[in-house]
Amino acid sequence: MVVNPNYIVAYRIACDPVHILRVRHARQIHPKHPTTRSVHAELSQEEVRTMLVKMRVFDEDQQVTIHYQTAINASALIQVAKPREATMLEKGKQFTQGAVPFFGEEFIKAVQADNKPEIEKSAMQAAMAVWLSDHLFAGVSEAEFVRCDLEFNMHPTGMVVYNRKPAQ
Repeated sequence: MVVNPNYIVAYRIACDPVHILRVRHARQIHPKHPTTRSVHAELSQEEVRTMLVKMRVFDEDQQVTIHYQTAINASALIQVAKPREATMLEKGKQFTQGAVPFFGEEFIKAVQADNKPEIEKSAMQAAMAVWLSDHLFAGVSEAEFVRCDLEFNMHPTGMVVYNRKPAQ
């Protein structure tokens, strides 16, 4: 299956802005990455929000062939993404949204290679691309974003449907 990065990301957003996230035990995005460690050191416990990221890949019969989920520290994800904001603004909305299907394709390649670190990395990068797109081009606030979980549904046509839902 090839995920075409030229497809526009389909958005179905159902995040209740007053929903309160139940803070779960946070896991670092990349424990060995020095940026992540320094971001974690800067965040207080009140700022740590865990976000569930689900990745599902469908075949031509709309049957799930891959189902993956991980929990990431949403606050740290946003902090790591901040230096990328200027670049994404410069490259524009279409480029930023196109990063989501690109990382969806990277996710599928990592699953096929059974590369666990790359699987997690590509899921985190898809989440970061969504944050940058929603924040920069749709006006989603940090407070709203961290109270949500993300779901990516990748279809054989190359379309990636992204859902942002209130955290469970």
